[in-house]
Amino acid sequence: NDDVDHDSDDDDDGAGSSSKPRSVWQRRATTSGEYSQLDKSDTAGDCSDDILQHDFLRKYLHFAKTRINPVLTEGARESIANRYAEMRSRQDERTLPVTARSLETVIRLATAHAKARLSNIVEAEPDCAAAMDILGFALYHENNSSSQPENSED
Repeated sequence: NDDVDHDSDDDDDGAGSSSKPRSVWQRRATTSGEYSQLDKSDTAGDCSDDILQHDFLRKYLHFAKTRINPVLTEGARESIANRYAEMRSRQDERTLPVTARSLETVIRLATAHAKARLSNIVEAEPDCAAAMDILGFALYHENNSSSQPENSED
């Protein structure tokens, strides 16, 4: 696909960036708030507030990786421990085994979720809940997303 810029991070000086094609991402109109890639013909709409440019995403991810170092709160630790114990008691011969590696995975996923939110603390809600949803889907093929849309108060 010629419309996508496969960024190699070697053009940070901005020289020649006007000639390179850039991919554009826009929030879908669904309640999940996911982002999808748009074609060039789709970007002419009147919803420019919802469009994320490739450069912005690259800078956002760089900022989150380099400047945000989340720490688990006590509430997050308790939430992870309780849900981990629940998963251990729920395992049987049909599911993947729940091991200490699974616990480490939940901690890493929750920390990554906090980084994506640009938060310096990992909270039970929404970080640990999102991590448990991901792991629940991976282990049990459950899709019970606990995250609700933020602007549902309309």
